[in-house]
Amino acid sequence: VNLDGEVPTTFLDTPGHRVFTSMRDNAAFLSDLAVLVVDFNQGLQLQTLESISFAAEHGIPMLPVITKLDEGVLTNRDQTAFDQLATEIKASIVQGTKAFPEYPSAFLENSMIEPTGISARTGWNFDSFKRRVVERLEG
Repeated sequence: VNLDGEVPTTFLDTPGHRVFTSMRDNAAFLSDLAVLVVDFNQGLQLQTLESISFAAEHGIPMLPVITKLDEGVLTNRDQTAFDQLATEIKASIVQGTKAFPEYPSAFLENSMIEPTGISARTGWNFDSFKRRVVERLEG
C-alpha cells in the first residue's frame, strides 16, 4: 500500500489467537511501526498487551488505533467511553515498556501514544490515521 502516494507500507495483520504468539513476536521484530488495533466495543485484549511487550522488546514505536467507530464518536457517552479506553491504552503502553529500560522515551510521549479513532468500515477518520502512519515512518 502506498500511503499518501509516497510511503510504501506493508501491513501485517497477525491473528489474535494464542497459537499465533510467536508470529506476533516475529512481526514486531521485522516491523518499523506497530499499529495496535483495539476494538472500541471489546477494549484491550491479552494479545494487545502481548503486542505492546513485543514492540517494546524490539524497540518499535507504537501507534494505537481504536476501531469499530462506525458512527464516529457522536454522543457524550461515546466520547467518555472513548476517552476511558484511550487512557487505558496509553497506561498499558507505558506499563508494558517498563520491563525494557532501553525502550526510547521519545516513543512514549503523549503525542506518540495518543490513540486515533477510526472506522475501517465507513472510512471515518482514516485520513488522520494515514497521516499519523506516514509521520511515524518518515520521522
